[in-house]
Amino acid sequence: MEPSLSPIRSLRGHTDHVQEVAFLKNGNKVKVLSTSNDKTVRIWDMDTGKQNNSFEGHGSGTTGLAVSVDGRRIVSGAQDGKIIIWDADTKEIIRCLSHHTDWVICIQFSPDEKRLASTSSDG
Repeated sequence: MEPSLSPIRSLRGHTDHVQEVAFLKNGNKVKVLSTSNDKTVRIWDMDTGKQNNSFEGHGSGTTGLAVSVDGRRIVSGAQDGKIIIWDADTKEIIRCLSHHTDWVICIQFSPDEKRLASTSSDG
C-alpha cells in the first residue's frame, strides 16, 4: 500500500513567505523546520502543529536549510548571503559564514558532516 500524500497539518506562524522546509528527528519525535522571508527559522511539532522554537539572527529573509544527521546542528542561509550554524538544543549561533554576496539557495552537509556545500545566486 502506498503512503498517503494528503496534508496532515498546517503550520501557521511565519509572517511572510515560507522558503524551505526540512525534517528533524529529535529522539522519538519528528519535527519540521522552516525558513521564511520573515528572517526566522522555526521548529514545529509534527504531532500538534504548534511552533516549538524560533531561531532569530539573520538580517534578511532565510532561505537555504540543512540539518545534521544527529540533529544537533541546524544551518540556515539568507538572502544577504550569510550562513549561520546553530546549536539545535541551545539555539545559540555556533558560527557565522559570509562567503556569499547574494541569496543562499541550498546548503548540504558532506557525508562525514565535516564540511558544508552551499549554492548562491551570486554564481
